[in-house]
Amino acid sequence: MQLRAFHDSKGVLICIGEVAATHRDSATVVTATGEEKSIRLGQLSLADRAFVAAEHSRDATDFADDLARQHGYRVWRTVMTGSTLKAKAIAYDGKSVTLKGKTPKVTVVPTLKLSIEDGAYLARLQSLVKPAGSSVAAAEPGTR
Repeated sequence: MQLRAFHDSKGVLICIGEVAATHRDSATVVTATGEEKSIRLGQLSLADRAFVAAEHSRDATDFADDLARQHGYRVWRTVMTGSTLKAKAIAYDGKSVTLKGKTPKVTVVPTLKLSIEDGAYLARLQSLVKPAGSSVAAAEPGTR
């Protein structure tokens, strides 16, 4: 068993264990003591959500290919309601993402409210942008 520490959005340790299964809005982790613990994805830190998506989600894709394919627009989904928005990320500060659809309206969404796949996508974008706090627009084609 390969153990990993899972933290909440404030950096507080939730548990140490291994992901056994993922679900639409949660992950089942088998702790070091053998206990099964269900963790809501919105509870996890962005890094841990990205880990779960990249390593364990059946919907996870190769993020580099995804970036090239999407040309800036993708369907974003919230964890709690499942509502969707086709938009591109125009800014990301680590706590929230600013989304712009095909209309002039922009929407600011806290990252903890986004699906695990969206959190992983943002983590991948953040790794492509050098300084912290930079706009993700520089990393995506067709956003200028």
